[in-house]
Amino acid sequence: LNTHVMQTIGASVQFRSAQTVADFEAWYFDNLKRIGWFNIEHPRTGQIIRARFQGGKIGKLQPLNTLFRFAKRDLVLEYLR
Repeated sequence: LNTHVMQTIGASVQFRSAQTVADFEAWYFDNLKRIGWFNIEHPRTGQIIRARFQGGKIGKLQPLNTLFRFAKRDLVLEYLR
């Protein structure tokens, strides 16, 4: 019997420098290998959950000023509830 339900939640990740963009991408590609699970604080409840990026996708990098010094990604997290 399956006692857990897959939940999704939308989120935005904001980057405050070009280096934090590079660090995030290195973590995503090299550590997670795109589809891995990771611990994160649930954006609404504050509880630590085990989540992954839905479909392994991290969304399009959107500049918030010139040269991507500030940028963001809109993405969807999925986790078992």
